[in-house]
This record gives sequence, structure tokens and C-alpha cells, in this order.
Amino acid sequence: MNIVIRVDSSISIGSGHVMRCLALAAEMTLCDHSVVFICADFRGHLATLIKKQGCQVVLLPRKQEDVSADHMGNWLGCKWEIDVEQCRQALNDVEKIDWLIVDHYAIDARWECAMAPCCESILVIDDLANRPHQCDLLLDQTLNRRAFDYSPWLKNKNTEMLLGSQFSLLRPEFSAQRGRALAARSQRCRVSKILLTMGGMDLDNISEMVLDALALVTEPSWRVTVVLGSGAPHYQSIQEKITQYNFEVELLTSIDNMAHLMAEADLAIGAAGTTSWERCSLGLPTILIQTADNQRLVAKELSSQGAVIFIGEGKQLKSKIILEALAYAENNLSALSSATSSICDGKGAKRVANYIYLGKRIILRAVTELDVDLIFQWQSEREARRYSRNTATPSYEQHTAWVAKRLSSSDPYLIIVFDDQPVGVLRLDKLVLDNEYEVSILISFNYYGQGIGTEALTKLRRQYPSVTIVAEVHEDNLPSSALFKKLGYEQLNGKYYSYSDFSNEA
Repeated sequence: MNIVIRVDSSISIGSGHVMRCLALAAEMTLCDHSVVFICADFRGHLATLIKKQGCQVVLLPRKQEDVSADHMGNWLGCKWEIDVEQCRQALNDVEKIDWLIVDHYAIDARWECAMAPCCESILVIDDLANRPHQCDLLLDQTLNRRAFDYSPWLKNKNTEMLLGSQFSLLRPEFSAQRGRALAARSQRCRVSKILLTMGGMDLDNISEMVLDALALVTEPSWRVTVVLGSGAPHYQSIQEKITQYNFEVELLTSIDNMAHLMAEADLAIGAAGTTSWERCSLGLPTILIQTADNQRLVAKELSSQGAVIFIGEGKQLKSKIILEALAYAENNLSALSSATSSICDGKGAKRVANYIYLGKRIILRAVTELDVDLIFQWQSEREARRYSRNTATPSYEQHTAWVAKRLSSSDPYLIIVFDDQPVGVLRLDKLVLDNEYEVSILISFNYYGQGIGTEALTKLRRQYPSVTIVAEVHEDNLPSSALFKKLGYEQLNGKYYSYSDFSNEA
């Protein structure tokens, strides 16, 4: 497939949007898909890093070096119509664009509609839910994000959505480091290594403010590693000052081992941006600081889960608050690590990449009388009923009678179609409680291991957002248990629950 990603970074915008797109691109290139980035030529663009990761980059000309951090609607650096024309020209040599991926706060449905003729499908990455979108797939990795947050904004009511921290776009090294990091944390009881990450640019120089606060402690016993982007405006100021502190300070830039640094750290002090999910994946206890308005929801949700110590906005910080948070963290490392590690497992980019690859190839359609023989064939396959309540394969007569009765019901009964080929069946059966349905899924043995079940259940969740879905899984059926956990179902009393997207709307 040919993938094009429209995303920007700059001194004011920061690097978070590009970094999460690079995480997704890494998964796509592993499968030999071609990825091209289109970025504005702002000061602080990351074209060199993007090329280093094996992707092509097209830089769009800009008359200004940067944009105002306070006006996200102007972050394109030009009128959206001009950006569209520049993007079209940049794509003249691309034969076919399978997916156009957009991660930009200044882009909305107008831009997306204008670019739609240039591609097969559009994926929008957002976390604001504050403007219209015209897309086939929308991704928001915010913790506890709900479908109804976007219901006023989606022009296409058939838009698929991937919502929640299980879809956090992290590079593969984070999931690779997770097991070792969590095992090491279980043995730690004190803070000796602190990782300070206030964003790639840290425009307000919060890093230095935190270091000054830590220096107020008499005879501190920790070592602090500060990470900044190569274009951070206050890098030189901190570099000149680090020898004055009463503890060891290491200042790093342009690193490619963030997962290792986080795994080694006992505590992080950091911004509530995209690195929040990196820290969660490695169970790193964190003192969280809000550095931008768009981080407010992330900070609130992580704090409500007990996954971070949220101490407010960076511009309003006081040394006393920082030191009180540090004292609390030192006494609660284990609880903080446990809570934060449950938020994200680091495999979100792989889930999104799988969906991009499979999502358009899988559809769900209603079962008809013509499917009776095919479903019976699947029911009769090797181990198809191994974990069923009734493990005996029904006779053909029993099967046809059951299907006929099931078709007379209004409950969803669906064929899973993959590349125009029927490969399995899904159904929802009404339970006693209002709005609660039990899900059953059967995939043909010939299509095991291709991720079809995962994507079919994701589509099912999207098509029926207002119901609670319950899965009862046999205790020995470990693959199914792993599947529902991966999809974010909550385990309770031996069952798995996916709650209505509208359950908390009030």
C-alpha cells in the first residue's frame, strides 16, 4: 500500500504529532508499505529524523519560519486552500494513495473533502473533538474517549473510530521493553533516577524551573536526566547551568533510546503530551505537568485513574508543589506503577496498522437463508465447538431450524466478509438486562491468525455503540480471553464487558 501522512512539527507546534505518526509509519514499513510524509518547512521540522527512519519527506514551502503556539487554527502557516494545492502537487508522482493520514489541529473537513479525490481512504488522528471531519477512520488515543464526543463533528456517519489508550501510537521498542521494565519496578522502593521530559521544545523552560526546585532539597540522592529536542530554545541555558546543581544532571538531545531511558528511571517528571502513553506502557510513575491547553483532558483522565500525580499548569508551578509531589511519589512508587501500567501496553501502533491493512477488507453483512450451508460447514470444522456451551455439532436439520428461528429475531446476526469472501459469523443475543447483549464469534479455521476476529469485533462495536456487549469465555480458551482483553473489554466475574459508548453521556 501507498501511505501519505500530512503532519507538521515546529518550535511552537512541538514534535509530538510527528513522533506518533512515525510510530505508525514504523509498523507500516515493517509490512513493506510505502510511507511518504508531507510537512511544512517550518523551523523545527523533523525531516532528517523522518528520513532516518526510512520514509520519504516532501517539505511544503512557507513564507514564515514558525506559527503562533496560541492559535492552533493557523498552524498550517497559510490558508487551507493553498495547503491543499501544495499537497496535490506534491502527490503528482504517486500512482495510487491507499491511505491519506492527517494529524493536524489546523485541518478539518474542508481540507479533507478537497483531498478526498486524491486517495482511497482518509484516516484522521485527533484528540480535541472540536471541529468537523470528513474521513473513513478516526483515531483518538485519549484515555476513556467515547464515540459520542465526535458525534457532532463527523460528516460521514459511517466513519469507523478507534478510541482509547489501547490505540496509543508508540514505537515498537516500548512494547519490547515493557516486560523487563515492569519486572524491575517490582523490586524498586526508592527514587534514585529521575527522567525529566517537558516536551521536545519546552518553550516555557519548565525543565529549568523543575531543576531549580529539586536543588532546594538538602543533600539530594538522585540523578536527573533531562531530554530536550535539538531545536529547544532553552537548551544552551540549561547546559550552562547543570554543573551548578547539588545533584548530577545529564542533558540529552536527539536521542533514539527513550524506551530504555524510561525503563531505567524510577520516576518521571513530564508534560501531559504524547510521552504520557510511553511512560504508561513502561509503568513509569510520573509527576505530570500540563504545558498546553490540549493536554487538559489527558491530565484529568490519567489523574482520575491514579496513574499520575498531576500538579497543574507549568506556568503556574511553585517549587513547594513540585517537592510535595516528589515526596508523595517516593512513598507510593508501587501503587503508581501498577496504575499507570494498566493504561497502555505499547501495542497500539500495531493495532492501528492492522486495522488500516484489514479494515477496508472486512465488512459485516446480515445473514440470509443462503448462508445456512456455509455456517454449518464452519460449525463442523475441527475444534470449532471446542469451547462452546454445547460442544456437540448439531445435525443439519437442527442447524437449519435454529438459523431459521434466529433470522426471525431482530438481534444482530452477521456474516464476516474478508476480501469479498465469507469467513465467519458474528451474533449479538439480547440478555435480560436492558441494552445488554452477549457476543458470539466463529471464524473459519482456514482464516485463523490473520487478525480478522479482532477487526470484525472492532467494527461490531462501532456499528452498535449504544449497547453493552458481554462475552462469556471458557476458562481454558486463552486465545479468546486475550482477544477480548486486547479490545479493552473489562473482566468481571468470569465475563468480559464492553460498555455502551453512551453510558456516561449524561
